[in-house]
Amino acid sequence: MKKFMSLSKQDKERIEEEERVRAEARAKYSKPEKRKTKPFTWLALLLLIFGIIYIASKNPSVPNSQNTSLPTPLTKEEQAAFNKTKAGQICLKHPTWTKDDCTGVADKKIWVGMKYEMLVEEIGKPDHSNLSNYGSGSRYQYCWDNKNPNCFYDDNNDGIIDAYN
Repeated sequence: MKKFMSLSKQDKERIEEEERVRAEARAKYSKPEKRKTKPFTWLALLLLIFGIIYIASKNPSVPNSQNTSLPTPLTKEEQAAFNKTKAGQICLKHPTWTKDDCTGVADKKIWVGMKYEMLVEEIGKPDHSNLSNYGSGSRYQYCWDNKNPNCFYDDNNDGIIDAYN
């Protein structure tokens, strides 16, 4: 039979202290660490949100805040009076344009979404016309030397002004 050696009080205290330190270390390092969100994750999320907003703004099937109600028809007298105005003369030349379009052109207003033909009707043919393609499709630039704004852009060759400066 084997004899075991008894531990001194000092050895027992040392062992208990070591066990306490080990237990504290296990408790400290076994806690699940809070997951930190990496900056790349936030960047990807922001890009996704802005991409969705951009696509929604370019998609014509998404309703916008413009009033899409049909205009009330004019009486014969009102139509005859309108036809005598500058806007009415423009509408007679361009029967597919709306009354608001003709009035805007007559008032020399410029807006994103107007047709290139409206721009030419309003300020004449451009002094410079440039086609550029930087890999994302063709973009037309129409510039007038002595006008402000002087350059207009058609990003997708649909004949509608997408931007100007």
